[in-house]
Amino acid sequence: MGSLNQLSPVAAVGGTDITSLALNALDLATLGSELDPDGIETSAATASDVSTITMAEISSGSNDYSLVSGTNFRQWRKYTTLKDDDGVAIVGADTAIVILEIDNSGGNFSGDGPTQLFFGICADPTSTTQTTVSVAGMIEEHLDAASSPRYAAAAYSGLGTVLTNSSNTSARCVVYLQAGEVSEPQTVVTGTTTYGPSNRDANKKFGASDPVYLMVSAGTRSTGTLVAGDQIVAVLRYRVIKLST
Repeated sequence: MGSLNQLSPVAAVGGTDITSLALNALDLATLGSELDPDGIETSAATASDVSTITMAEISSGSNDYSLVSGTNFRQWRKYTTLKDDDGVAIVGADTAIVILEIDNSGGNFSGDGPTQLFFGICADPTSTTQTTVSVAGMIEEHLDAASSPRYAAAAYSGLGTVLTNSSNTSARCVVYLQAGEVSEPQTVVTGTTTYGPSNRDANKKFGASDPVYLMVSAGTRSTGTLVAGDQIVAVLRYRVIKLST
């Protein structure tokens, strides 16, 4: 069977079937690098595809722990180089589609609150400045333990409309990378409108050889506070499809 990343028009018809690709569940352990500038996380692990991030106490709320345009970025995060199914690292010059999913559909998938989870790609996961980290992906928020999850597209130039919908407990996001340009991410929840970020910085570009990173980060919604032991629980899935340039 041919490689997904090396399909010719003939192979697409008679070879690899690309019409029903499954997303791959993410194990947080595969995100080899970790950064927690202020020690707001105590543990992060994945078991049976369910990822659980346990938070430390945050007694003084700050936008530094939330994805807010133009501020610092001090969320806990784990990250690794973004790779396709063949293990080839994606760089700025590549053309690729990144499909992301945050799934809270199981009865035990929940979040204390007010928490915020980001899942997506970024330019510099080691930075503590929003515009340098430069994210593109999706967020999930919980107002409190009893509330349904809320989803939105996320880019460093702004968050999209945060969707509150108690009948949906999962969402997907698509990010398109081409020749150093990153598309406006779009988050879709079944039965609702597509939500993109509120704005986009058209000047953001990856250099041809710049690495692209896959990142999961966790913090608070807005200036919320957390008690020690608050958790974010979800199944994270993704797929990277690299296209010919």
